[in-house]
Amino acid sequence: MSYFTYHHSSYWFQLRVPVPLVPRYGQLLRINLQTQDRSVAQQQSFQLAGHWLARFQSERSNMKRAAITATPFAR
Repeated sequence: MSYFTYHHSSYWFQLRVPVPLVPRYGQLLRINLQTQDRSVAQQQSFQLAGHWLARFQSERSNMKRAAITATPFAR
């Protein structure tokens, strides 16, 4: 999967945001990698993808945990 694109003489990292997190981050993350070197852009984009995917997973887990603890017990 490609996490980068070339636009206006520079490579950009881009990643779609999971639907539950769109209100917080918007639909698409875009970060200018400030390089014209494809191999550098690829390496940076994979590092950023790992960071953001882990962050999204953590936040979704926290949202699920919060929803479970907020649910009142049925009696």
